[in-house]
Amino acid sequence: MISLATQPHLAIVMRPRPAARTIAKAIHLRLLFLIVATLWIFPVLARGQEPAQTTQEFEQQLNKLSDDEVEDQKTGRCALQLTKYKPALEVAEKHQGEDRVWAGKCLYNIGEYYSRQRNFPMAEFMLRRAVNVFGKDPSLHPKGHAPALFELAFVYDQLGDLSRAEALYEQALGISEQVYGVDSPQAMQLLNQLGVVYQGKANYDLSVQMLQRALVIARKHYAADAPHIAVMLNNLASSYESLGDIATAEDLLKQAIATLEKPAGTLKPEDPNQSQAVRVHLATSVNNLGALYQVHDLVKAQPLLERALAMRVELLGEDHPDVAVTLNNLAMVDWRRGDLKQAEE
Repeated sequence: MISLATQPHLAIVMRPRPAARTIAKAIHLRLLFLIVATLWIFPVLARGQEPAQTTQEFEQQLNKLSDDEVEDQKTGRCALQLTKYKPALEVAEKHQGEDRVWAGKCLYNIGEYYSRQRNFPMAEFMLRRAVNVFGKDPSLHPKGHAPALFELAFVYDQLGDLSRAEALYEQALGISEQVYGVDSPQAMQLLNQLGVVYQGKANYDLSVQMLQRALVIARKHYAADAPHIAVMLNNLASSYESLGDIATAEDLLKQAIATLEKPAGTLKPEDPNQSQAVRVHLATSVNNLGALYQVHDLVKAQPLLERALAMRVELLGEDHPDVAVTLNNLAMVDWRRGDLKQAEE
């Protein structure tokens, strides 16, 4: 159940002006979940012998988190049912060997479920227990330890505790490089997340280093026109802009837009053959380039932001937070032009 698509899992940095950065923070990490799911093929639960009969029932309930994910997210029914089997889990958590691995996986899946519900206090509680289980004997199941560290780091990232998130991402990176290799997709994704965390901590030089490494790995595993590449380019552009290297940031964002337009075989982003995910990424890249020009070239900024706005309204609806980000950027363009009336509108 671990999850470059429109969600969660690679983080993509929005390029609003300061007033809209809070909205953007809540948006860009949604990409994280889908990427993690595609990178870590992590079984919902261990197969084979279970510690007790109740754990078999418990496993059936946990499986519902993936099979009936949409319904469970609406009702939280599955999370309530899990409490019935809490004693069995607590016993297994204290055991050794396969029982401990089983407990760690259970705790991880419950924690991830709460994370998806944005119930971060409960997610933190469960994921810390999972990390503790795997951490007591990392060699027993290293492929479970790294995802648990990653998910806990994501929770702290969402809670604004970047220092804890940084430490956990770095720990997960070390394990992933040993288990999967330094050029693996798992290492790539963790480097990207670290790059975004360093942006949040205003350590832009280190952010560039992490994101450049991630981009090099991504180009080894994905086609040049893959959305993964565009995510990396966007994030790297953000760091270069913060360092004042506007020319490099502009070039990277143009590369991202060209990358996302290429799959459709046309320069028209409204092509119905484009996937929803690609078009959402494209709208973000266009928004980011418009936001870059917003400070340095108002003439170029206006049409780009209008294009991004039209795409986002069509794809996401007028009430979506991404639409608010682009509206804010357009208002800033009007304000800089001295058109205060239009900016207020």
